[in-house]
Amino acid sequence: MGSHEHPTLIRHAPYEVADPGSGNKIAVDRWGMHVPLDIDAASETNTLVDPVHAGQNVRIFAAAVEAGASRIVTAESSINASGSTYMTFDAVDELAILESFPVGSATYEWRVVVESGVTVG
Repeated sequence: MGSHEHPTLIRHAPYEVADPGSGNKIAVDRWGMHVPLDIDAASETNTLVDPVHAGQNVRIFAAAVEAGASRIVTAESSINASGSTYMTFDAVDELAILESFPVGSATYEWRVVVESGVTVG
């Protein structure tokens, strides 16, 4: 494969992944990854793994939510300038878009760049 084909492969990459399920990690392994959450219990959780380079992005959204259910996604590092580390999803269509940024010389953290209805804390 020539380097000229790389943008085409990215454009056709499978962006949406399956709900990782409660208690599992979310590791972003592709550009523009979409993570739908199917939330059906009162206190589901996930861990968002730190990014490995700058410019990664991920969209996490509540695709389905049972009455009284919620999912807390906790990042391994802060996700905003205030030092928050978690997002709570408890209604359909809540959305968080995060992008990775360099922090220090060799580490990266997520930053929420768009949120709609999600509680960030």
